[in-house]
Amino acid sequence: EFLAALADHGITQTVVGPPIVEALATHPAVDRYELSSLRWIGCGDAPLEADLQRACSTRIGCPVGQVYGLTEAAAGIAAWRPGTEVVPGSSGRLLPGVAARIVDQDTGADRGHSADGELLIRTPSMMSGYLAAAGRSDAAIDADGWLRTGDIARFDADGNLFVTGRTGTGQARRGQQPPGPEQRAEAGQARGRRARQRQALPGGRDCHRRPPQRGYDGVAVRARL
Repeated sequence: EFLAALADHGITQTVVGPPIVEALATHPAVDRYELSSLRWIGCGDAPLEADLQRACSTRIGCPVGQVYGLTEAAAGIAAWRPGTEVVPGSSGRLLPGVAARIVDQDTGADRGHSADGELLIRTPSMMSGYLAAAGRSDAAIDADGWLRTGDIARFDADGNLFVTGRTGTGQARRGQQPPGPEQRAEAGQARGRRARQRQALPGGRDCHRRPPQRGYDGVAVRARL
């Protein structure tokens, strides 16, 4: 359905996750659709391997650019500007108003260009803290207003951001605990049950609204915009 929508509607831009980029680069079904209308593909949610990024770009015939953002910072942190050459493996350069540091995970000391470390960011769009979770807020944001992202990253000499991994406690420190394999399996089974229930109702799936989605642990984010 995704490929058909791209082809039927002449989509020029789309933003997807790494699994979709991998499918666009490798799945045989792609060859059955006319996707020449695509001018740009964005990829977020997780780091994308440079080789896979190149493969997708070559096959589809348009740039594939990574983006980086956080809910705690009103989403956007780094991206590729239109018309700039994409560097595979990089999420682009910092957006206006965003400051960043790469620090040693143990000492907190700043690290130089091309050195990996934890990414800290500071921006006017950043949240003031987690709602009703002062302890988590204090652990995530230091006294100088720097947000500990929990991501391992580096900057090259041109200012391009490369996100390479996660710290061991990043998500929990930011107030969200990512689901493990068991939780993901349970969520998939629950979605399947809801789909079967909708199809069994008179009128099919159109008569039953999808329930509202919640965060991993229900912690709300209070944002200062």
